[in-house]
Amino acid sequence: MLPFRQLIPIDRTADTALYQQIATGVIDAIQKGIIESGARLPGTRTLAKTLNVHRKTIISAYDELYAQAWVDINPRKGVIVANTLPDLQPKPWINEQQPATEDHFSDVVHFTTRVHTGNRIVLNDGYPDIRLFPHELITREYRFSLRQKALQSMEDPLLPWGAFSLRNTLVGYLQKTRGINTRLDEVMVTNGAQMGIYLAAKCLVNPGAHVIVGTPGYHLADEVFKHAGAQLHQVKIDEEGMDVDAVEQLCKMHAIRIVYCIPHHHYPTTVALSASRRNKLFQLARTYRFTIIEDDYDYDFQYDDSAYLPLYSQAQGIDIVYVGSFSKVISPYLRVGFMIASATLIKKAYRLRRLINIMGDEIMENTLATLINNGELSRHIKKATKIYRERRDYLIHQLKEKLGNQLAINTPNGNMALWIGFRTPFSLDHATALASYKGINMNGMALTFQHQQQGMRLGFASLNKEEIDEVVALLKQAVLTYPLQKISAP
Repeated sequence: MLPFRQLIPIDRTADTALYQQIATGVIDAIQKGIIESGARLPGTRTLAKTLNVHRKTIISAYDELYAQAWVDINPRKGVIVANTLPDLQPKPWINEQQPATEDHFSDVVHFTTRVHTGNRIVLNDGYPDIRLFPHELITREYRFSLRQKALQSMEDPLLPWGAFSLRNTLVGYLQKTRGINTRLDEVMVTNGAQMGIYLAAKCLVNPGAHVIVGTPGYHLADEVFKHAGAQLHQVKIDEEGMDVDAVEQLCKMHAIRIVYCIPHHHYPTTVALSASRRNKLFQLARTYRFTIIEDDYDYDFQYDDSAYLPLYSQAQGIDIVYVGSFSKVISPYLRVGFMIASATLIKKAYRLRRLINIMGDEIMENTLATLINNGELSRHIKKATKIYRERRDYLIHQLKEKLGNQLAINTPNGNMALWIGFRTPFSLDHATALASYKGINMNGMALTFQHQQQGMRLGFASLNKEEIDEVVALLKQAVLTYPLQKISAP
């Protein structure tokens, strides 16, 4: 008999059930040719004794193998490895001799064909460091939430506005952390902030409606408004944030429906909307009756005491939609956000969302509610804030030391990225190729031209000090090696 004790390793401390480990071990041996087709596997009592497990565990493992078509079970002959094993190779959808289906999206979305391999560092425009979050906590709570849900009746309503536990938790969380007073019927959980922007735009914008956005700004929000049929008006972003005087002039010329604003740390420049401009924006909203969509996705990370409260917390007699996300707190892969608005607008968003997304990840939403209520999320934010502040300061120090007279840097009082102005612009294409050679992926980066200066939004939160050193050295080499003679605005 084959040495099944060595062929099927068992880890009794693992989360994976024993029967699944045994089934996986048999499959691995079959795939490697150690156990051939037509071979008879040991009886349940024999294998149970060999592996020192209960016989019922072996029966469950064999049932799993039978369900996956790896074995045949014959009452007389026992358990036999199937002659026709599962085909693990994916089959092509289209016969190679047939013409490919026409791609109706090729003129809308461009996908890169470059294959990225061996990236040691990936640059981004401001993501959290997923290495810092205590994943064992979220895994533990997720498993518990999943078990609890399994015990509940499946007749519970599946509501597109999100899990009750998280919505109810957000009412208290937003009041405590942002000074926002809201009610349960004014809260919707979304799959990230982008969904909140989309739902708000589709509920508020009719074709031809006038919408004001900042420039440079968040291009995906601009695309949402265009998709909704809006006429877009761009106003400049300077050191005090959105130019509200320009907003006023546009209000005198058009019936403005929405002003999309990122007042806390504007994307991409990281500047905050000044107190005087906030007050004037409130006055304009009361006078011209437009709705403000406030995008405030990274409010949780504050590095000093000078941060402003959200516009929503101070809104009196103003229509504001507040959009935020936990993706910037924990991980970009955790797509949980929220939208706070009037109960009427939330009902409209509910009716719209159920057409495209009946419900979100209720288990993850329950898990997040637990992490908020037991204080784990607050503890993580406190720890991450200290680390991100140190990384921000270290990146600024290194940039000034290596490229001091070549740069203009805005130091944000929060955020997870720097806005860097290059007085000596460089070729992004050449820099990207150089980075790839060094194992640094900067394909997601973009350069913006404004006021005859080249700007880059560089995320620092996800980079440790050694990685920051490499990135600064790369930027220095790019500026010195691939300078552009002349900046031409796109």
